Amino acid sequence: MSRTTKYPYRAQALDLEWTFEWTHSQDQYELGDAETEYPTEVLNCDLLDADGNYLESLCQIADPSTSYAREIENDLACEALARRAAAIEADKTAHTFQAL
Repeated sequence: MSRTTKYPYRAQALDLEWTFEWTHSQDQYELGDAETEYPTEVLNCDLLDADGNYLESLCQIADPSTSYAREIENDLACEALARRAAAIEADKTAHTFQAL
């Protein structure tokens, strides 16, 4: 399965030269209801546009597997792409009203 099929929004983000930055979380981790032990690794993921501007993030991700990390990246890209599409549509609408 290609990356565009399984993670289509992540693929779009990469095509736009957006980047996902994974960093170790500096915040104290709080165990969830179903957790019984602390994770080995707690990460944050930031999505940045081609100019390095912040778009979306998710924090306190405990011991993400490679596939789960790709799911997170796909979800962050989906949110950012939806926000981008809404901004483009709002801009078109504003230009339409200005032309009237």
